Amino acid sequence: MVKKLIFAVGAGLGYILGTRAGREKYNQMQAKARQVIDNPTVQEATGLVKTEATRLYDEGRQVVRDKVRGLRLRNGHDLESTAVGSRSSYPTTPTYPTTSGPEASPMP
Repeated sequence: MVKKLIFAVGAGLGYILGTRAGREKYNQMQAKARQVIDNPTVQEATGLVKTEATRLYDEGRQVVRDKVRGLRLRNGHDLESTAVGSRSSYPTTPTYPTTSGPEASPMP
């Protein structure tokens, strides 16, 4: 369904950009698009899609969080002192190698 919508939008834009129909055709297409978007059925469907997408995102986020927790426990990290995803579990300043010589200088 989404692929069809993207194709239709692309075809419409191609038509507008590829023809010499002028402003009148553009305004007609714009008015038709507004009618479709303002249709209560379309509004309801987009609301359902947003709700479903939010639910799937939340489920996926929880699965990833559980997997990371399991990996941290398996590798012996203490979850009490560093919460998954908290800023305190990451270094505050980056560390760089402190070598000297030609390999330490940036390449031109």
